[in-house]
Amino acid sequence: MRLFLAVDLDEATRVAVSEIAVTLRAMLHPAVARSTTWVAAANLHITLRFLGETRDEAAAALRLALDRPVRLAPFEVKVGAVGTFPNAAAPRILWVGVRRGGALLEELYNEVQARLTELGVPPEPRPFHPHVTLARFKRDRIPRRARLPNWAAEASEPIAPMLVTELTLFESCMSSRGSTYVAQLRTPLVRGEGQGTRG
Repeated sequence: MRLFLAVDLDEATRVAVSEIAVTLRAMLHPAVARSTTWVAAANLHITLRFLGETRDEAAAALRLALDRPVRLAPFEVKVGAVGTFPNAAAPRILWVGVRRGGALLEELYNEVQARLTELGVPPEPRPFHPHVTLARFKRDRIPRRARLPNWAAEASEPIAPMLVTELTLFESCMSSRGSTYVAQLRTPLVRGEGQGTRG
């Protein structure tokens, strides 16, 4: 099974991010649009760690390691800034980034990594960059004349912050209709001693 750990979006944020995607999609050159795969609204999330193909025994150990609350107070996250990976000149991924709450997401990421390390999972070599993936480009199929829009000029409408209260272990299930993400486990965030909800 293909697994990953993520922060799920609340419904208001999901709708707002989906509206950003609709706006950006309308800006694309037809040649770019034909070689772009958009993430379904139901699948939007903030990835903490992609684990990939995982055997049943390893998945069971992972669920056991995650089946205890995270000692981190629930906190607010605000998304909105649009960007691309690896860069604007040769984009592969279109994303909406985190305007607020990034440091706390990194705390959650570090806790996730600590639990994975206990299971012998090596650390992610790339730096953590919290974001919501909107689309993936097949860059080799984009004609040179088809310039990409100025994404940064878009998505200026404010999005209300969402409260992060849990992390989710998802399974990515493939079918003829594409990917469906099924929650396997939800681990709550709980206030530690002396903590309150943070924003």
